[in-house]
Amino acid sequence: MTTDKKVEEPIDINVNEELDGSATVDLPEDLVPEGDNREPEVKAGSEDDFHPDDSTETRSQKNRRKQKRDLAKAVSAEKELKYEMIKRENELLAERLATLERKAQNNEIARLEKAFEDETVRLNYYETKMEEAISAGDGETFKKAQALWHASKEKVEQIKGTYQASSAPPQVAPPPPDPRLQKHANDWMARNDWYDPKLSNTESRIAKAIDEELVTEGWDPKQRDYWDELDRRLSKHIDSSYNDHTDVRPSSKGPRSVVTSSGRESVNGSSNRSTFTLRPEQVRAMKDAGMWDDPIKRAKMIKTYAQYARNNQY
Repeated sequence: MTTDKKVEEPIDINVNEELDGSATVDLPEDLVPEGDNREPEVKAGSEDDFHPDDSTETRSQKNRRKQKRDLAKAVSAEKELKYEMIKRENELLAERLATLERKAQNNEIARLEKAFEDETVRLNYYETKMEEAISAGDGETFKKAQALWHASKEKVEQIKGTYQASSAPPQVAPPPPDPRLQKHANDWMARNDWYDPKLSNTESRIAKAIDEELVTEGWDPKQRDYWDELDRRLSKHIDSSYNDHTDVRPSSKGPRSVVTSSGRESVNGSSNRSTFTLRPEQVRAMKDAGMWDDPIKRAKMIKTYAQYARNNQY
């Protein structure tokens, strides 16, 4: 399956950093945590739906279950943050290693150039000695100079070969596949053993076509909703036996537009906004993970922190 990235829409959010390292955020309506100054959302068909006839104990149980789900989401987001931090640390280490390797390569090239220059001087010297011995009719001196000339000539050729190998550009290995994408793809193919990566059957070709269609629309195969949407569309094109082997779930998300925002746009005084304060350590963690300057990732983490803070009342 393809690994193209999905692009997302601009995030209209205003963040003001404070002197103590914290940050005050004006949350737009789509980033306000669920349950924040709102009536409980009612979803048809769920056993945790709030109903006017629910007893206090029933509501309490449903609230506890919801808090557990919210906590699980927060833990998942925290894992995502740690993943981004580790990924950024690995990128920095790779950059430092590449710098050290370039420096070592430059030093080795300089050493070889100096060795080649010195050995060439010796080669010319022995050649001159050979000419002088011939002119003087000194066969013994000629033999010694000739032996040294051949040894020097061989060393010059060795230095040339080493120099060419050292000055060649390093081979850059392709980056490994994203582990999240790999896991989703492996899980999906395990559930759908009819799929052939070589596209030897009609169903596989249909799946590939829909896969390319999703990527064109901006879906991200690293996210679960991409695979849910793939299943949903496949169920319309492949016979009913597909649904017998696949858990087809409606997707809760859709593709989004390209982001051009810097994440610091001015906002108006809409009544749909709510203020939230990020603690200094939260701001620092997002910066260390490389999320602070990415408006999409920053907005997602802000929403996660706000949701967790509301559930835990801090």
